[in-house]
Amino acid sequence: MGMGICRHLSETRGVKIPAVEGGADCSGDASEEMSCNVRACPVDCVPSDWSSWEPCTTSCGNGTQVRRRYAEVQATGGGLDCDNNFLEEQSCYEGACPVSCVWGDWGSWSSCSASCGSSDSYVSSIRERDVVESAGGLPCQGDATRRKRCGYDECPVDCRWNDWGEWGACTRSCGGGLSERLRNASVAAAFGGSDCEGASRDVMACSSKPCPVDCVLSDWTPWTECSHHCGNGSALRYRSEAHAAEYGGKACPETSHEVQACMGSDCTPTSALIKSGVVTQITGAMQVVTEDPVGFSSNPMYALVAREAIREFAKIAVQRVHCSVQPARRSSRGAARAANIWFSLLVPNATNVTAVRSNLVATDTLSAGRLLRQMLRRAGMYIFTNVTKFLVSMPKPTPPPPKKAVRPPKNSTRVVCFMKMSVPQPLLFAERPEGLAAVQRTIGETAKVADDSVHVSLMPNMALRASEEVEEQDLKEGPKEDLDSWFTLMAPAKATIPEADDAARDLAQSLTDTTPASMSERLRANLAAAELSVWDASEVKRMMCKAAVTGWEQEGGAFDQRVTGELRLSVASPRQFSQDPHAELGTRQALAEIADVPEDRVRVSLMPSKATMYDEALLLELQGEPDYDVSGAQDDEVSAWYVIRVPVHPVDGAVKLSQKLNNLDLTLAELKLQDLLMDQGISEGVKISTLSAESGSAVSPLKPQAELEGEEDLPKATGTPPDTTTTLLPEEDVEPPTVSNPGGGDEEGDDQMPTSQ
Repeated sequence: MGMGICRHLSETRGVKIPAVEGGADCSGDASEEMSCNVRACPVDCVPSDWSSWEPCTTSCGNGTQVRRRYAEVQATGGGLDCDNNFLEEQSCYEGACPVSCVWGDWGSWSSCSASCGSSDSYVSSIRERDVVESAGGLPCQGDATRRKRCGYDECPVDCRWNDWGEWGACTRSCGGGLSERLRNASVAAAFGGSDCEGASRDVMACSSKPCPVDCVLSDWTPWTECSHHCGNGSALRYRSEAHAAEYGGKACPETSHEVQACMGSDCTPTSALIKSGVVTQITGAMQVVTEDPVGFSSNPMYALVAREAIREFAKIAVQRVHCSVQPARRSSRGAARAANIWFSLLVPNATNVTAVRSNLVATDTLSAGRLLRQMLRRAGMYIFTNVTKFLVSMPKPTPPPPKKAVRPPKNSTRVVCFMKMSVPQPLLFAERPEGLAAVQRTIGETAKVADDSVHVSLMPNMALRASEEVEEQDLKEGPKEDLDSWFTLMAPAKATIPEADDAARDLAQSLTDTTPASMSERLRANLAAAELSVWDASEVKRMMCKAAVTGWEQEGGAFDQRVTGELRLSVASPRQFSQDPHAELGTRQALAEIADVPEDRVRVSLMPSKATMYDEALLLELQGEPDYDVSGAQDDEVSAWYVIRVPVHPVDGAVKLSQKLNNLDLTLAELKLQDLLMDQGISEGVKISTLSAESGSAVSPLKPQAELEGEEDLPKATGTPPDTTTTLLPEEDVEPPTVSNPGGGDEEGDDQMPTSQ
């Protein structure tokens, strides 16, 4: 037990020295008291007794229970605290607890016996008890098995197409259109069925053939200069196919050129201009190889086109370009059947005359031929032509001695043929005389005529292409290529022209019917005989022939006969006279009056004397060639070649007219010519030295090559191998052209295409 509380603390004192002798007594108290230990005394904590055990925390099963006590006396005054053990806990068990049943998860459904469309199919699923009830626990509620209907949904229905419908009309009639056809679903997809595969619309291309493309013509070119610088003349303009008709399109009109009358107003005489020194005259000539030189020379269109070609060759503006066209005479040298074109032009002295002359001299035959063919085609004239010689005037040479002419047989009609061959090194073959002779011999054997009556022109296809990119060495050493052969021969002579025409038709048909195999065999045999083994593989691919018997169709009637001939005129200035359109007109009027025919049936071409047409280079070339006949051409002479068209009836009209002209009194003819020339303003004297005439039926007019049979096989001439010279092949004084010999001259060596020299 704790100690009590002391409330007072006392202190006493005694007298150390008592008061004596009257000393004062000690003051103050002898004792003193004060308070002490005023705080309470310490009291320790005193716990109470334990309470009873509280109920178990669970009503069943294992649990816990507690009992409690508290501090009856709290520790004070620094007394000891209780040990905080006021709660005791112990385990308790109130007996087993009840356990209720617990189901596990449902299992998977079983497989259905039907996938769709069933009314009595089921699937089932079971479950197990995870906990079984005990100690009075509740049992599981519900069934351990469950089931449900299955396969009762509608079965999927797949889409199904009907058949395709008919193809619809094409959207375009040509050039590529579209046509479509349709189909629809006979059964639509349902209940998850597959959709129809593919489209309900099908499209295909149709009318794939190209649409017809109509021909489109270019604009007209400007009118050319009037053909006659003074008086009535003609001007020409062209238009070409800017786009050819294709796939059945509308063809262009045949008119690719127009000719209109014009009136030249520059009437100062050429001789006066030259004498005044205002202009310089340049003359020249070129030779054009063609299958019908008489027809070529007779058609005034060719002279108009040639004038424009000469302008192109000059490259510089010139004046008074004049062209005269005549059939070339023959040479024993075997020159090609050709027409000579003599030309004259004036160059103003203010212009570079030397440059004009140089341009003309520099004109090569290859480019000249190409340009001439282009201009002829532009004018709607598709003919086989090549320029083989080109000459610009130089000093006069002395001509070699003449050669006697040989007349062709009367009433013999020419057969014109085209033969395509395939040979190695075609250009070299064309240049070898032995190769040409083998072809000539093959044709003669097939036609059963003498070899020298067959006249052959060979032209390699590669040369026709005239490609400037092809070197000459490549042409000679290239692979096997086509070689075109144009040849003519005379059918057997007959008593009358109709009989001669029939004979020519029979021969042409016989040659056309000859098989290429038999011709090839003959050709190879003749090549072997000539020891030309390099061409053993040569073969003939095809051959076509026709008889030259068709007449000209002109407005006002048919002219199946013609009279051709020549006037030789002596004049003071042959060049100026030949170039003057008034001289040509006066000569034409004189011939028309003498022949008693309309002027429009007469065609005249004037050329100066041959001697004025040769230059020094040609003279050197002609040395050693004594067979050229130029001696009859005098320095002051003009050759006036003419053709007069005579109606087919009466049949002997041409014969009578030729007889009349051959028997004409030259003095009377000369007076009439002089009178008509004076009417045209030409006062210089003119003398007729000779007048010749010969009759015959006209050969076929020049037509596009496509009009011949087998047109797809006929080549269009586009070039010729370059010639090594630019001089005009001389002409001989032989008979003028006739129906049996349209090129004029002797048949021997006629119509041979010249080869590179």
